[in-house]
Amino acid sequence: MTDRQALGIDINQYARRGGTNFGLARDHIQAGVYDFVIIKVGLGFNKVDIFDEQVNGCIQHDIPWTTYHFPDPELNMVNQAKKYVDWMGSNQKSYIVDIESPRVGTPPPTRNQMRSYLGELETLIGKKPILYSNIDVLSTIGFINDARQYPLWIARYLYIRRLWPLQKKLYKKFDNFVDDHAWEIPSTATDVGLGEKVILWQFTHHGDGRFYIYNRHTNDPRFPDGMVNADLNISIKKRDEFMSEVFGDVHVDISARYIDALNSRDPNQVVDLYSDLAVHTNAQRSIHGKDNIRGWYQALFNQTLPNGRFTRTGFTASGNSRTFSWTAQADSGQVLDGNDTLGLMNDEIVFHFTHFSVT
Repeated sequence: MTDRQALGIDINQYARRGGTNFGLARDHIQAGVYDFVIIKVGLGFNKVDIFDEQVNGCIQHDIPWTTYHFPDPELNMVNQAKKYVDWMGSNQKSYIVDIESPRVGTPPPTRNQMRSYLGELETLIGKKPILYSNIDVLSTIGFINDARQYPLWIARYLYIRRLWPLQKKLYKKFDNFVDDHAWEIPSTATDVGLGEKVILWQFTHHGDGRFYIYNRHTNDPRFPDGMVNADLNISIKKRDEFMSEVFGDVHVDISARYIDALNSRDPNQVVDLYSDLAVHTNAQRSIHGKDNIRGWYQALFNQTLPNGRFTRTGFTASGNSRTFSWTAQADSGQVLDGNDTLGLMNDEIVFHFTHFSVT
């Protein structure tokens, strides 16, 4: 199992609201059907309207995920790079840049535009992003030599060989693709000397079969039937190496880490989640700084909820904000109405509002 390639899907605005079954995605990942999800964060300055919902689904179900941004050559490229980092922060394990034409009939970014965008992005994140494109686009804009500096995610859609040339049919299942192409590098990349830079291959843009993650019916009146396909990808590197490089360890959301810290009943473990300049607000007052916040938790554990056992009961994520409900059982009574909001910066709590009552 450890020697196999990593398998994944990428999703975007076409997975309409209510149309992504992240519980099914989690089940597939746990069963080894695929391993990760890549999510489009936006085109230009326009954030995908269901991006936060998609990230929230991955966080809730412990699905490894990362993001890609699609720069628009008709807009300021430097400011678009800044916007990507504004949306995602500078500590994401990996960043992906989509290089292609943003609209039918329009050209892709020029070489100079991409150099401008990537120069700003690399300054902000302190690392090389992954480039997502196809060889034709990279050749058209004269970016082949520049691409040698980056890990590459190459789109090249293959067809079932036995149906050539009478009928071309896209691969729709990982199994069929892997049977024919395990450990292969897209030939278009090797033809121009970029084979060693390819880490991921998107081999179809209409995958379905047992790998789909979309519900047939959605809550979006504009798209009541949803979609039942997902783009399918396979890593060139071994699964463990690829997953570590692109996703790191599976990220545990800070709201879950916060509940775990409460259950340790150690104020220091809780305070370690906060920024040095954090503000903590409850119904009675606001307190500033880690020392004062530590004192509040000491009182919570020793007086308000001694021997408390805390459970997160509801959760939503939106950008750098987390809202969650919780309950607690303690020697002094129980909490049934806990409701907290966290504001984050670089995955640290900078403000925290909490409301609860002990009965």
